[in-house]
Formats: sequence, structure tokens, C-alpha cells
Amino acid sequence: MNRVVLKNPSIIHSDGQVSEAKAIVVENGRIKAIDPDFWSADIEVDCTGKYVSPSFANLHTHSPMNIFKGFAEDVTIDRWFNELIWPYENRLVPEDAYHGSRVAIAEMQNNGVTVFADHYMFAEKIAKAALEMDMSLDIAPTLFSLDGSFHEGLIKTIELSETYRDEERVVVSLGPHSPYTCSMEDLRTLAEIQVKSGLKVHIHAAETKEQVIRSRIETGKTPFEFLSKSGVLLGRTIIAHGLYVEEGDLLFLNQNTTFAISPKTYYKLNMGFGNVPFLKNRIKIGIGTDGAASSNTLDPLEQARLLALMGKYLMKDSTSFPLREVWGYLMEGHRALEFDTGEIREGFSADLIIWDLDKPSTAVASDPLAAIIFSATSENIDTVISKGVFIKREGKLKHDVSEDISYLKKRMIELGESQGGETSLSY
Repeated sequence: MNRVVLKNPSIIHSDGQVSEAKAIVVENGRIKAIDPDFWSADIEVDCTGKYVSPSFANLHTHSPMNIFKGFAEDVTIDRWFNELIWPYENRLVPEDAYHGSRVAIAEMQNNGVTVFADHYMFAEKIAKAALEMDMSLDIAPTLFSLDGSFHEGLIKTIELSETYRDEERVVVSLGPHSPYTCSMEDLRTLAEIQVKSGLKVHIHAAETKEQVIRSRIETGKTPFEFLSKSGVLLGRTIIAHGLYVEEGDLLFLNQNTTFAISPKTYYKLNMGFGNVPFLKNRIKIGIGTDGAASSNTLDPLEQARLLALMGKYLMKDSTSFPLREVWGYLMEGHRALEFDTGEIREGFSADLIIWDLDKPSTAVASDPLAAIIFSATSENIDTVISKGVFIKREGKLKHDVSEDISYLKKRMIELGESQGGETSLSY
């Protein structure tokens, strides 16, 4: 038995409401009791003057891409994909993904993330890193039609889902890259498997206005209509970005469709912001970070802050995107995944953040949500708990990734000297 007691916390709930409690009792990785009259503890943490909230979920990232942080700067989105990212990704080996993921996970943990949805190659290496570092992972191995590997990759994904069937920290999803890199025939095959297996789909769609225009020219359909015709939107779906969702596209979505929004990438690559701010009350929005090659940081709080500011500006309304709504976007990623996280209630996984808002950047916290959403940094995240495990405590991370950083620095020099590899992909 491992019983942790957080004493005298102020609790920030998933809906943004704040309550006081004498204690939160965590036993064997789950929340055992809230505000009990009596308790005993193996570990007791005094949270007097601090706030405890659910952890963050990163609903869309590419964790191995930490190897490319700062690699593709001040370029157009076409050059970003076609000259810098896809050719160099083709040079990556499994060990690159492993070490890149470990560094990415450490960064996410420092920023309060305990659950993340990854969409990338080398899924086994990402899963290995996540398990070693006490992280919960939803992994969608990327599938492309353009390179002829779709069917082989789909079979491997199904095999991987069987491998991790009984692993509570790893869930496998289906990861077709996008409607512009996957054929209708391949997507229909995947949709049939999705129906039989019940696995969710994690896919990029309608990221730019140009993608929608090209889709209409080449297929006569919007990207969402194309995906609907293939059948891949019938079940649980994470839409990476989906900025240019149109009014008519809403007919193709269901209550289990969640948009993973990563505003820093949209600013960085001049992608625009599409229609998401104006349709926010009609779609489900969660927060992703995208990969470090485009967003540079893996910090959902930073992304939510940018979403709030961008939304107020585009809607010409300073009262839009209020604090509790933005907090709700940070929590929505938990609901899109399958780890019983995102709530401070008895029976839920103990995935928690202890906030110290008595720092110069956030004092005086007359409104804790305002302090967190518009002022806080990782410095304010005192402690992070993942399924009852302290992965950050009193500002110090549990897992040392110094050797992984050294590996990435040496490997990046080699990749830079290689001048990239051949790729069949085209943005």
C-alpha cells in the first residue's frame, strides 16, 4: 500500500470552481477520499496556501521531434515541410525517437502534463520512454499512403494494440496522417478496422485554407467531407488542428470528435486561425502543443493562453474566451483520452498539479484561474503527480534526461551534415 495525503489544499476543479478541503487521500495511484475526517499517510504533503488541480493533457504532439527544436525557423510552411522536416525525418532511427521522447516527456512533466497523445513513427520507442518515465501515452503510429507503407503500418498498429492491451499507461490509436497524404481506399480500410476494433482515430485535417481549396479541386469535397465519406469520422476522433472547419462540415462530426488546438504553431507558420474561434460553442476543443519543431515548447498552458488572447482579438470581444471556458479546454483533453484523469473525485486516477501562486509572477492570486492562465509558468508548478507517482516534487523532476540531451546534440550535428534524405511526401 502507498498512501499519499495532500493536506489543506485549495482545489481547482475541472470546471474551474474552487473549494477547500482538509485533505486529498491518494492510495495506490487513485484518489481514495476527499475531505475525510481522519487519515493516515505514508507520505504527507502540506498544501497550505497552495492550489491542487487536475494535471494537464497534451492532446496532440510529436514527442520525438524535440530533436528538431529550433531547426526550422523563419521559413514558409511549404519549406518547413518539404525541405526541412520530411527529408530529415527520413534520416531518423529508432534511438532518435527514444531519446527525443524522453526529453519531450521531461519537458511536459515540468509543465504539468501527465497524459499525452502522440502521432509519430517509432511507436514502440515512444511507449518505452513513456513507461520508463511514469507517463500515460495514447500513441497513434503515423500512416501514409504516399510511400506505399499504409497497409503494413496498419497491421503493425493492430499488433501493437494487442501488445499493450493490458498496459494501463499505454493506449494505441489509429494514426492516418491526413486526407492529403492518405487515399480514400486506404482510409476506408482503416475505417472498417476502426469499427471492429473500437480504436480511436488521430488525424490531421484542414490545417490551412490552401488545404481546403486543394481538396475541393482534387476531390470535390472539403477535407472533413472526404474523411466522412471514408468512414473515419464515425467513431472517436482526435482532429489535429482542423482550423478551417466549415459550417457544413459540422454535419460530419459527432460528440466524440475533439479538436486539438495548438495556436503557437499557427502563429509561427502563418497558418491563420480559420473558423475555430467562431464555432467554439459547437465543437469540442482540447489543447495540444504540436511538436517542438513548430511550437518550440511543449506547454499546454502557453497554448491555452495564446488561444484565449487570439480568440478575444479575432472576435473583437474582450469578454469572449472567459477564464473558466479556457480552463475547460485544458481539461477537455482528458475526456478525449482513456486514463480516468482530469477530475479530482474519488475513484479517479491521481494525476495532479500542486500550484504555488505565491511567486512574484503570480502574486497576489486574487483569482487563481487568472493567475494560472495569464501569468503562471512552470516555476509555479511545485509538484506533479502521475497515477500517484511524484514525477516533479518541490520543483525538481524525478527523471534525469541529461544523457538523452547529450545524445540529441550529437545526433543533430550528424543529421545536419547529412543534408536530409529522400522522401515521397509532399505538402
